[in-house]
Amino acid sequence: MALWSPIQLAATGARMLDAVVPGWHNLIDTERLDVSSLCDCGVAQIYENNYQFGAAELKLSDDEQVANGVWVNEADADLRRSRYRCLTRAWKMEINRRRSADNDNPVSEQNKLPFAA
Repeated sequence: MALWSPIQLAATGARMLDAVVPGWHNLIDTERLDVSSLCDCGVAQIYENNYQFGAAELKLSDDEQVANGVWVNEADADLRRSRYRCLTRAWKMEINRRRSADNDNPVSEQNKLPFAA
């Protein structure tokens, strides 16, 4: 049995989102973020407040949703709630880490231009 790591799952999911929605972490309201919510999870916040729509747009199978830390497939309700709480904290940490890195490496206005002025 593999060790369950919410931090690793959130990091994996973040890399998946990087490939599809660059800058996705700036679209998330972390005060509202709740991975267990179909309207307030990160995928829903990126895709019209609709988790199912977002998962379909990302073409994620059930196993891929679990592997990317956006869904918990657990029969035990108490364990499922606990894992969602842990995933929500892990996603907030990942988002805050990325926002902090953005602030540490700002892009100058000149570097945003397609050519040197």
